Amino acid sequence: MRLDKWLWCARFFKSRQLAVTAIKSHNVSVNGSKAKPSRLITIGDRLVIDKNRIVYEIKITGLSAQRLSAPLAAQLYQETEQSIDKRQRQSELRKQERLSRVHAPRHKPGKRNRRERARLKRGVE
Repeated sequence: MRLDKWLWCARFFKSRQLAVTAIKSHNVSVNGSKAKPSRLITIGDRLVIDKNRIVYEIKITGLSAQRLSAPLAAQLYQETEQSIDKRQRQSELRKQERLSRVHAPRHKPGKRNRRERARLKRGVE
């Protein structure tokens, strides 16, 4: 089975064209080597998929010629324990980073707010 078609069937990408683009930009490797979209894959092959800075390390356990529902598509592969742990750690780091950011105000302060700030800076109430 073709690599791009399998990635689409296993629901890693929403379309085959997105799968082809990811493969051509070297975000997908098969058994440790770069691949082409037309590469034939078999059960037992190991894939490393880098999708938006999220890395999946999987082993192919099944093939399907058509796109399946998400629960059935998840049965086509088995993700390694290290990959699951790594993704969870990265998710926690991104969450912490998002919470620690200082958000800028959505709009410029009005005349009244600027005067209040100026009064607070000067110490006059």
